[in-house]
Amino acid sequence: NQLWSWVGNAAATAAFYAITAWLLIEDRPRCSEATLAYLVAPHVVCVAVGLACWLFLETHAPTEPSCFAKMLPETPRWTKTRYCREHKAVIAGLDHFCTWLNVAIGRQNYPPFFTLA
Repeated sequence: NQLWSWVGNAAATAAFYAITAWLLIEDRPRCSEATLAYLVAPHVVCVAVGLACWLFLETHAPTEPSCFAKMLPETPRWTKTRYCREHKAVIAGLDHFCTWLNVAIGRQNYPPFFTLA
C-alpha cells in the first residue's frame, strides 16, 4: 500500500506539472501566464513543505530532541512517556506507530506529521 501511495502521489504531481507545461507552451487566449503562476505557486509551496516534512520524519529519530517539541504544550498528553516496541525505546508523547512512514509519532515529530497528514 505504501508503494502504491508513493506512485500515485508522484503520478498526480507529474500530471499536474505536465498539464501546466502544456498550457504554458500552447497559446491560450483565456489562460495567461499570470493565471498559471497563481495556480502553480501554491502547489509548489505545498509540495516543498510536504517534502520537507516527509524528509524530516524519515531521517529524524523520534527519541532525539527536536525544535518541533517546543511547539506543543507541557501537558501530560505530550510529556508522558510510553514504550515503542518497534523502536525499542521510550518516546515522550507517543501517539502511534505510523506503518505508512515506518516511524513512531510522538512529541518530537508530531507537528511535521500533522502537517504532512
